Amino acid sequence: MAVHFSQTLHALNSERERSWIALGLASILLILWVMWFFMGRITHLAYSESVEVTLEAQPVWRMNEGRVTPYRQYQVDAVIEEDIAEVQVGQVAIVTLSGDSTLPLKPIKSYITDVDKAQNTVSTTFEVDTLLEKSIAIDFAVEIDSQSPASYLFHLTQ
Repeated sequence: MAVHFSQTLHALNSERERSWIALGLASILLILWVMWFFMGRITHLAYSESVEVTLEAQPVWRMNEGRVTPYRQYQVDAVIEEDIAEVQVGQVAIVTLSGDSTLPLKPIKSYITDVDKAQNTVSTTFEVDTLLEKSIAIDFAVEIDSQSPASYLFHLTQ
């Protein structure tokens, strides 16, 4: 009988060690989630319904990776129906180009230069080192608001 009882005590002790490890991992995950909940950011974007892009006059020559490259500046006029009342000059605009392998892979950050609330249009400019073709798809969004998940949840419940 003594042999079985000592094996039982050994099994219980090993389970206690495992439960401390599981409790420690759960505590770390809980701390990380609470940090994200109060310090993370959720961005509210207003997307455009239609975009018109026009090429500005002459390219700007800049040094890029040891060589001089022409950067072309484009004017963007976009129609934003929803949340136009919250759009202001100086807010961040995000231009995403797709359809050509030579285009930048990440969205282009720009700033709103003009807002016409009567026509629901906003304007901005951006530069790329590629001449855009007519077959390029362009998505346009404006960052309206950025808040933590905690404040977002608080505003939802109000």
